Amino acid sequence: VTNLTPKLLLQAGVETLLDFVDDDVPFKLVKDESSRSTSPSESLICLPYSMETNDFSLVLTRHLSPREYAAALESHILQLAKESRESNSPQVVCLGMHTFVAGTPASVYELDKVLSRLKSQGNIKWATAQEVTKEVNCTRSHERQPGKKV
Repeated sequence: VTNLTPKLLLQAGVETLLDFVDDDVPFKLVKDESSRSTSPSESLICLPYSMETNDFSLVLTRHLSPREYAAALESHILQLAKESRESNSPQVVCLGMHTFVAGTPASVYELDKVLSRLKSQGNIKWATAQEVTKEVNCTRSHERQPGKKV
């Protein structure tokens, strides 16, 4: 990422990035740091992408079983939901899943049980990247440069 990256991506029609693994909170990457604009057309939304919830990391690298993989996702999501409740600050969890890893019958079986339990939690909202981007554009007023914590 360089200072030109946001401008070039916006010119190409990109609105959302899922490449940053540095936070649990979406942030805006501004097109031109001198303008400090907060308009959606002048900034990219960076959604968290956690290696801690990626099936490659958990299954192929850490060699978790399907049950352990599903339990790890559940623990991660419940912990961030708890932190979000306590801080009154929404957090995002990206579930990086690939059909040939998380899509195996045993993994699907375990994930179905865990995701059903999580969906019954009142304080967890399920959304696509597009829905999160829209929400961030409507509610966020701060910006962030790479490497700077909000």
